[in-house]
Amino acid sequence: MENFIGMILNAENGRMLAIMIVGYFGYVKLKGQIKDGDNALEKKIDGVEISLNKRIDGVEISLNKKMDGVEISLDKKIDEKLLAFHAMLKANDFAHLNNTIEALTFTLEKNGFLKREDKEYINSRLDK
Repeated sequence: MENFIGMILNAENGRMLAIMIVGYFGYVKLKGQIKDGDNALEKKIDGVEISLNKRIDGVEISLNKKMDGVEISLDKKIDEKLLAFHAMLKANDFAHLNNTIEALTFTLEKNGFLKREDKEYINSRLDK
């Protein structure tokens, strides 16, 4: 039995036991450092995420304002174009009516259904 205990406690086994104990404590210490590093990294990632979310929100607000401005500008331009188109149509309709009335009065006067002073009166009203 002494031999057995002596064999267990010999120098080689003692060094191996010391290496195993140091290795175990080194492993525990590294595991703690890795955990601390992970926690620090998670905090940094959370900070970056918060920062990015703020920037994204700022960009979104800015884009919404710009889009609202573009929408208002387009609405104004479309309204202006529609008003101009409506005015042109109206002017063309009145010009067409004026030409038609002049042609009718000429035809009526030519065929004797309209007196000259009546035609002059109608033409004077068309010029207004």
